[in-house]
Amino acid sequence: MRININLASLNVFRNQTNSVAANSKAIRYLSSGLKIISSGDDPNGLNKSEKMKMQIRSLEMAGRNVQTGASMLQAADGALSNVNSMLSRMRELVVGAGSAKNSDDLDAIKKELQQTADAIDGVVKTNDFNGVNVLYNEKVTDNSKPETLKMQSGSMVGEINVIPQYNLSKTQLGIDNLDISDSANIGKSIDKLDDAIDAVVSARSKFGAIEKKFEDMGDSMSAISNTIESAQSDITDTDYGNSMMELSRTNILIEAANAIMVQTNNLPQECLRILERVK
Repeated sequence: MRININLASLNVFRNQTNSVAANSKAIRYLSSGLKIISSGDDPNGLNKSEKMKMQIRSLEMAGRNVQTGASMLQAADGALSNVNSMLSRMRELVVGAGSAKNSDDLDAIKKELQQTADAIDGVVKTNDFNGVNVLYNEKVTDNSKPETLKMQSGSMVGEINVIPQYNLSKTQLGIDNLDISDSANIGKSIDKLDDAIDAVVSARSKFGAIEKKFEDMGDSMSAISNTIESAQSDITDTDYGNSMMELSRTNILIEAANAIMVQTNNLPQECLRILERVK
């Protein structure tokens, strides 16, 4: 019989060591709120979690892009709303020129017309949003064929939306220096203003459709991001119920091991006393 090595005590010690390690892990999970702190905790889970984090960050960036795009179009629509009102005022003035009673009245109308056209030009040319102006691109010579601005609006390659850039300056709209000298020219000026109003309404309509699309995309990406974030949380976040049960279980095992250790440490002495009696 071997009594120089206390195998029972060693076995208890090994079990106690395992229980202490499990206990420490449960405490770490509870204190950090995470069940994957290092790659050794769950390599497969960590891999999935990191991929999900990348998806979430991509969706958040794409969401910011579409929010920026929507804000830019809202600003453009606000500017065009003012332009539309000013064009309507110009049309009223031109119609009124047909009944002007003297040259002074006509000159006053001409002056207000030009001031309003200049104001429209100012609104259009200063509608800058983060360095981008969708209302004035001097390259555009036909507003039915606008230039385009490409915006990354999704988390994947190729998810791009196109925003038109117009030239709604007074010159391109044909409202600069309107001629109201006689009824024939008044008729032509009314036609020019009607065309200008149509061009502005068309631009507002296109901007509105894209803005609505951006808002819907933002809502969709937010919902997808929340779903992925929830799934990622399931992988990495501590299950407090299970961790508390594990903490209680290992506390009991450690306490039991401590009690048993006292007894197993006395076994060699008990064996010696028995052997002495046998002699």
